[in-house]
Amino acid sequence: MEIQVKEILKIDTAQLWVNQGVLFFKFDYTNQFGKLDIGTVKKFETAVISLTQGVPMPFLIDTRNTRGSFTSRAAKLFAHSSYFKKVRICEAFVVNSINTELLINSYKRIYEPVTPFLIFDDIENAIDYCVEAKKRYDADN
Repeated sequence: MEIQVKEILKIDTAQLWVNQGVLFFKFDYTNQFGKLDIGTVKKFETAVISLTQGVPMPFLIDTRNTRGSFTSRAAKLFAHSSYFKKVRICEAFVVNSINTELLINSYKRIYEPVTPFLIFDDIENAIDYCVEAKKRYDADN
């Protein structure tokens, strides 16, 4: 895959960038007792506004080797941000632990059951899903 990344934004222990019409979130959070808070999600929102420039795209959220969880306020903002709703076509989560997979399934069931999503253990499959979702979205709009 050819890399076409123009800008990588670093926020706390995460990196965000756009490649192939997909918004990538790469988390590198290893504190098992830590929680993603609302302040960090607000920073993510600002970064997403900058990176997407209003163009709808899939979100690929790479949580491999990430530990911890999120506050309910942070989860609600991530789920219900009017800006995220406007630009989020679908979500692909990449995991390598059952704990993270359970956390994501709970988040989606409780806070954000509307946006289509899949969970992958392979980043290439997640990228393929996102690229195809973007193609379908662009063809329909």
